[in-house]
Amino acid sequence: MPRSGARTGAIAGLVAGLLAGSAVAAPTVEEGVLEGAPYRISIPDGKVEGLVLWAHGYQIASQGYRGFDRDMGAIVCPIVMERGFACAQSAFSRQGFAIEQGVLETEALRRHYVETHGRPKLTIMAGSHMGGFITYIMMEKYPTVYDGGLASGANNEPKLVHLKERLFDIRLLFDQYFPGLPGSVVDFPLGDQTMQASVAKARELTEGQEERLAAFALAAGFRNTEGLARTVGFYAEVLRELNERAGGNPFSNTNTIYTVGGSAEEEARINAQIPRYTADPAAQAYLREWYTPTGRIERPLLAVNKLIDDVSPVEPTRYYDTLTQIAGTSDLFVQKFFTRTEGPSLVGEEFSLAFDQLLDWIRNGKKPEPGLLAPEGR
Repeated sequence: MPRSGARTGAIAGLVAGLLAGSAVAAPTVEEGVLEGAPYRISIPDGKVEGLVLWAHGYQIASQGYRGFDRDMGAIVCPIVMERGFACAQSAFSRQGFAIEQGVLETEALRRHYVETHGRPKLTIMAGSHMGGFITYIMMEKYPTVYDGGLASGANNEPKLVHLKERLFDIRLLFDQYFPGLPGSVVDFPLGDQTMQASVAKARELTEGQEERLAAFALAAGFRNTEGLARTVGFYAEVLRELNERAGGNPFSNTNTIYTVGGSAEEEARINAQIPRYTADPAAQAYLREWYTPTGRIERPLLAVNKLIDDVSPVEPTRYYDTLTQIAGTSDLFVQKFFTRTEGPSLVGEEFSLAFDQLLDWIRNGKKPEPGLLAPEGR
């Protein structure tokens, strides 16, 4: 397996420990590039209980990867290392909605670990937001390789459904209420500047339009209008990058009837005037291959989501439960939630709780109870 730039060494804590006369060694950190993707492997000192592969969340394609030390992996890896697990992270060779790269390059990193350090007793897949969705796909594409999965903050609907309804349709509705954003759902004349320009224009178009803004929020399914302009601009960028990645528009709304929560006359007007698009077959096939979960898993999969999350709403996550029931694998899937509304999707105590429950399920067959994520007995 081609590698370049690999280096292995003890982190600075080892030097500090030795200078202090301590006999306790620090973790070993290996960094390098594997098949075009930078990676980091952190291995705890002492007995290694297993390996956790961590998949990062969405990074804006034009801005590149923000770095391992700024990723949620910087929070997660110390937690799993305290439990004796090595932690491996791929930066992916390409950013944006990089499901294909995330799946293939995380699996390549796992194989590299096995070749270099030996086969671990347990191998666990985990990730947040886009990385959580990657976790679902990994558990399906490699059903016997990973002993368990922990997906946080991830909408698990097929992206032909989720991205169509969350990005494509919302942009179309925004244009009905506030025409004037650059380009369209299939045309992105500003390229890498799409998000910046769209956010600025959306703020300009909605300034002082509180009543109309509330009507759009109702039509689009937003809980409130706070930060809505930035969200619409972000959606425009994801659409642009996804069109580029898939080689065309993967979405069709020829048969969509839009319900906007207004009067019958308003809904009739919207449905009569909204532009209609057909999907590019090759682009649609690409999303079916890499962005469409099936529910066919063979090992425990624990999902944890914020109850209120405007980036990745919790409501559609019920879809995977339905998929596992259809596939006959519902005994291997548990979904839990927590009520904190600020900050990232899973940090600190929450990840520790979820990870320990997954370990107990894998090792001892103790399946977690669905519902609120809380310490035992709380």
